Amino acid sequence: MLGYFVHVERPMRSEIIDRFVAFVMSERRLYGTHDNNRVGFSLGQIGRYLRFVEIARSRYLPVSKTVAERFRKTMEEARQNLGTRELIPEEIAELEKEGQLHQLLHFEIESFFLFAKILLDKIAHFIGDYFGQAHGVSFRSHDKLCKGIDQYLKEKNLQIPSGMKNTMVELRSLVADYRDKQIAHLQNPRALHVTQIAANGAAQIGASTLYPNEKDKFSSSPSVEHVCAVIEVYMSQLESLIEINRSKSR
Repeated sequence: MLGYFVHVERPMRSEIIDRFVAFVMSERRLYGTHDNNRVGFSLGQIGRYLRFVEIARSRYLPVSKTVAERFRKTMEEARQNLGTRELIPEEIAELEKEGQLHQLLHFEIESFFLFAKILLDKIAHFIGDYFGQAHGVSFRSHDKLCKGIDQYLKEKNLQIPSGMKNTMVELRSLVADYRDKQIAHLQNPRALHVTQIAANGAAQIGASTLYPNEKDKFSSSPSVEHVCAVIEVYMSQLESLIEINRSKSR
């Protein structure tokens, strides 16, 4: 059992979720019964993982705050107690609890990126379902859609909101690349994960290697709050993409 209890508000509702739900409801009214359900269910796949991302974010925030506060306290105590001595049992137990808390933090961060990646893939699936398939363009993942977006826009004669392609590329780097390279497909028996406290006080995962060589590089997990901000922009651009090109849907 973890040594710390961190209160978590699980948002079944939030500003970004409320806006998306309102959009889905208004969009469904534009279609007949059969297409009404098809559009609603297709968008619902996005909504499901948008909620999961928001839950993951809400779980991460209090853990990050607790870790940062305890880090500052530990550093202050270390400055006041210079020198070496043997730790007493209570201090050893506290260090064990500290390790459990950091493990919880890493779990919440990685969970956030796993669900964020699925969300991006669900958006790609929706675009292919809503506007239809195109030869040589895959909607299997966000990464594959990024690679084929120009060809798809041309073939379907779609107009894309300003900045949307840049947002897609940024999210590929922030979410898909981090999830693939640092979580799901990392193959390094010397991988070492530590906790970092950013300048703004947010906690992140720092990745290094045991016995590093000249090819090994230290990396940090992207900021959860920044990723959420970019996702919010992308969701707004997705709504605009639908509104601008609604007459070209299936």
